[in-house]
Amino acid sequence: ISSDIVIPVEIERFQNIEAGKKQLLNYQTD
Repeated sequence: ISSDIVIPVEIERFQNIEAGKKQLLNYQTD
């Protein structure tokens, strides 16, 4: 049961990190 909860959290966290990296790259290009 816990795995069903942990996996979506890890995916959501990964997506947030990827979004943060893209934002940092956008700031650097500016």
